[in-house]
Amino acid sequence: MAKAPANVEKFMEKLYDKIVAKGKEELDELHKLKKDELKDDSVSFDPWDKMFYGNLQKEKFYQVDEEAIKAYFPTTHVVNETLTIYQELFGLNFAKIPAPVWHEDVECFEVTE
Repeated sequence: MAKAPANVEKFMEKLYDKIVAKGKEELDELHKLKKDELKDDSVSFDPWDKMFYGNLQKEKFYQVDEEAIKAYFPTTHVVNETLTIYQELFGLNFAKIPAPVWHEDVECFEVTE
């Protein structure tokens, strides 16, 4: 389809430029949200702000409730399905093993080929 490696390179460069521009636009929106929330135009936007203000943006502007979505993705089912996909794709085997953990919800798995 591409006919030549140069066509693929050109396509990838254009795609990269679009992705970077869109990412910058989204970060600018989150930075503006932080400034508005804190009522401080001089506040900086740090990497650790992205998750918090991203969730705030979803709730405030798009009415997305992360907690409501979680009901459709129970942890046990998601973990089991994810491990099944890794088993099929990469030929890995997963076995739950007892291990000292910092919280009762944490599970430890041994991974073998």
